[in-house]
Amino acid sequence: MLKITIVLNTAMEEIFSKKCCGYHDMNLEIQLRNEGDSTLSIPSYCDLVNDSETERIDYLFPHGKHILEPGRQMSFYCYIDENRLLEFENLVVHDDSGSTHRAKIQT
Repeated sequence: MLKITIVLNTAMEEIFSKKCCGYHDMNLEIQLRNEGDSTLSIPSYCDLVNDSETERIDYLFPHGKHILEPGRQMSFYCYIDENRLLEFENLVVHDDSGSTHRAKIQT
């Protein structure tokens, strides 16, 4: 099981922008925690989903595939317009086994 926490206007935005990397406007943090018994391979994209539309976010940072062992956690970051995010009901993360993991987008 993959636990997903969505953090809009993350405090990491300032760190990436000013203190670390010069990556500006990374206002969305997607925290992932592997609460299952199997290792997951997670690619750096997700989908925003509602009843009538799906939008892929394929520019998550860090890029590439990430191995997430049981009990481990990681975060992805990106920029998204807050109003656009709130048009969707769920954020869906995929793994390389073909499984999907959903989190409700809270207002």
